[in-house]
Amino acid sequence: MNYGIPYMGSKASIVKEMLDMLPAADNFYDLFGGGFCVSHCALIEYKNRWKNVIYNEIDGGIKGLVDKTLNGDFNYAKFQPAWVSREDFLKNKDHCAYTRLIWSFGNNQKNYLFSKELEPKKRSMHQATIFNEFDDWFKNLFGITEWKDEKTIRDRRLKIRSICREKMLQRDAVELQQLQQLQQLERLQQLERLERLETVSKSYEDVSIKDNSIIYCDPPYANTGQYLHPFDREKFLNWAAEHKTPVFISEYEIKDVRLKCIWSKEKIQRLSSNAKNGSRRLFTEKLYANPSALKYLQNDWHEKWKGVCQI
Repeated sequence: MNYGIPYMGSKASIVKEMLDMLPAADNFYDLFGGGFCVSHCALIEYKNRWKNVIYNEIDGGIKGLVDKTLNGDFNYAKFQPAWVSREDFLKNKDHCAYTRLIWSFGNNQKNYLFSKELEPKKRSMHQATIFNEFDDWFKNLFGITEWKDEKTIRDRRLKIRSICREKMLQRDAVELQQLQQLQQLERLQQLERLERLETVSKSYEDVSIKDNSIIYCDPPYANTGQYLHPFDREKFLNWAAEHKTPVFISEYEIKDVRLKCIWSKEKIQRLSSNAKNGSRRLFTEKLYANPSALKYLQNDWHEKWKGVCQI
C-alpha cells in the first residue's frame, strides 16, 4: 500500500516493518511528519496498538496539503489538475505547497519535475488524459483521437502506459512510460478523513506530549543538506536523549552513545532520474531508541527485540 502523499525521503517501502518494532501506547506522536506516510500507516495498520495518532509537521504548507487531502480536495470527482509549467513552478513554489511538492523532481521541493526536452511531451499527455485535448504529437505517437472505454483518469493513464510498453523500441515511448504527476495525484486522493487523528504544525520541542505515549521522529538526516528548514541536530539529539517519554528515531547513523539502534533495514535509493547512470545506492535505515524507550522495552520484553535491542 502507498502511505501518505509523495515526499522526499518517504518511508513507504519500509514503514510497516519499522512500526512493527514499536510498543503499544495510548498516543503515537509523529513529530517530523513530512508526507504523512508514518502517521497514515499507524492509523490504518495499527488500530489496536495506538488509540490516537498525532501528526506534526513544522512546514504549515505541507501540513495544510495533508489536511486538504484528508478532506477530499484532490478527489478526481471534483479536481481536474491543471498543467503546471516550469514557469508556473518557479513563480508559485515558494507559496504553494501543492506546486512545490507534487511538481518537483523527486518531490525535493526545489527543482521542476521534467527536463526542458520532456516538458512539452508530458504536457501533451497530461492535456489528453485530463482535458480530452489531443494535439498532433499525441495522436501520431499513441494513435488516439478520443477516449472510448477509458472513462476515468486512471483508465486513461494506464492505457497510455500500456501503449508505451508496446513501443519500447521507440525512444519517446521509453521516456514516457509514466505520467509521474498523475500517479502522485492518485496517491493523494487515496487518503480520506481518518478517525483518531490530530494534525499539528509546530517545532518538535513545542508539541505537548500526553502521558502514556511514544514518540517517533524522522528528522533531517545528517549530511544530507536537502531540506528547506534549518535544523539544529545537536539540540535535537539532546532533546531526544533526555526526554522522559520513549523516543524512537530514524537515521542512517547516530553516534550519540545515549541512543541505541534496535532495528535496521537495507534500502535501495534512486539518486537520479537517469537509470543509465547507475544512479542507485544501497542504504541501511536504522531505528534508534532513547534511554526511556530502552527501559520501556526492557519492562515489556518481547521476542522481536531479542538480539537487536541491547539494554
